[in-house]
Amino acid sequence: MNSKNHPKAAEADICLLLEGSYPYISGGVSSWVAQMLKSFSHLKFAIVFIGSEKNDYGKMKYELAENVVHFQEHFLRDEEAHKNIKVKKTKLSKKQYRSVAKLHDWFHEEETNRSDIIEKVLRYYEKGPNEVTFEQFLFSDGAWDFNCKAFSQYCTDPSFIDYFWTIRNMHAPMWLIGEIIKELPKVKVFHTISTGYAGYFGALLKYHFKLPLILSEHGIYTKERRIDLVKGQWVHDNRSIFLKDTTSSGYYKELWIRFFESLAKICYQASSEIISLYAGVQPLQIQGGADSKKLSIIANGVNVEALRPLRDLRDDKQENIICFLGRVVPIKDIKTLIRCMPIVLKTIPDAQIWLVAPQDEDKEYNAECIAMVKELKLSEHVTFMGKQNIKDILYKIRVMVLSSISEGLPISVLEGFAAGVPAITTNVGACVELINGLDDDDKALGKSGRVVEIANPVALAKAIIELLQDKKAWSQAQKTAIERVEKHYDLSLMIEKYDDIYKKAMK
Repeated sequence: MNSKNHPKAAEADICLLLEGSYPYISGGVSSWVAQMLKSFSHLKFAIVFIGSEKNDYGKMKYELAENVVHFQEHFLRDEEAHKNIKVKKTKLSKKQYRSVAKLHDWFHEEETNRSDIIEKVLRYYEKGPNEVTFEQFLFSDGAWDFNCKAFSQYCTDPSFIDYFWTIRNMHAPMWLIGEIIKELPKVKVFHTISTGYAGYFGALLKYHFKLPLILSEHGIYTKERRIDLVKGQWVHDNRSIFLKDTTSSGYYKELWIRFFESLAKICYQASSEIISLYAGVQPLQIQGGADSKKLSIIANGVNVEALRPLRDLRDDKQENIICFLGRVVPIKDIKTLIRCMPIVLKTIPDAQIWLVAPQDEDKEYNAECIAMVKELKLSEHVTFMGKQNIKDILYKIRVMVLSSISEGLPISVLEGFAAGVPAITTNVGACVELINGLDDDDKALGKSGRVVEIANPVALAKAIIELLQDKKAWSQAQKTAIERVEKHYDLSLMIEKYDDIYKKAMK
């Protein structure tokens, strides 16, 4: 499961719990993690990476920072991890049967305080041999009976096989906590950068080791998973065309959504600090089970000083280059950006789109985007540039465009601001604050670009044309972008706040 080449240590200061990000995925949360590791070079970090399947990840996109003294990785859907599981008939005692029933439905219960549930669940990982093994959980007579009854009572989908494998895939990762605990060095604080499985493991580790747990949410995990589930094809809906209701998303999708909501609630209640990037997500956190007294805001920051020199490299004869800086994945909605281009070209025939983004994270979606460019005859106007050094890109472009359907507080927009590049974004996450201002004083600075509704190529094209054609509006947006990032989003502000939190947690 873990490469022998990964660093190992007996002790570390902070343990980061990372799901599907650093060091295997570029940009976004991974960029933030890399910056945190660099900024806290005086601390020793252990990293627990949690991914889906090993084959979903290629080589590391980031070289581990020198202060990462311990690294371990675990893959939730890795069949190799469960290769020793044998399907065989087993018997359960009455006590074990009650335990299986509890494990099947504990995350669906509505208790206000779930710490007692966590304490009980820990027994299945801390005792040896486990009170209930994974094989017993899946294949014992008692567990099978429980599954059959649950299927008959609750499931509205006709396929029992799909029900069985859905339950298996949900619960299989729970047994990884034993491996995580076994390999983990002695640390002082756990810091998870999402809820989900990483947050769930963080809650278990917090109670197991009696140590503080910090949660930083860059986006609402349950919201993003809901988008993935609605758009994705990996969850079956076996209802006939006559039984399908277009207002509902099917039993298994709703089951997964409820599951992730339960994991979020567990993480919220176990965390001593719950940090978000902007105020807009706090009502959702409270709705999801977070205590308002634990909430705080620490906005993303960028090294403004390092990007400042790029402003002087710009010239008055700048080409009409529109830049997307991120990842070629569905949640970034690259297709809407591509669709807007024919409209833009009618007014600005020399306009160009540079897609500065790794193309290997979702190869199917990337291929669809390439095919769309060819179908719309845009090959001379849309360039897939792959990953680039932003210092070689930012001073050459006129405007940054973010067409996402979900975001937190995008670092790419802040990097553009620091280099003197206005932005056009969709109305997601903290983007309205970035473009229009945080408060009355910040709003008085003006707009640093434009905000449009999601999945609307016409509105996006109109905003691009407006900003590129009106030199006065562009200059004002650039001036505001620079002032805003220097005042509110310098990296030093973010690091100072996290330094206080780390010091408090490690006392």
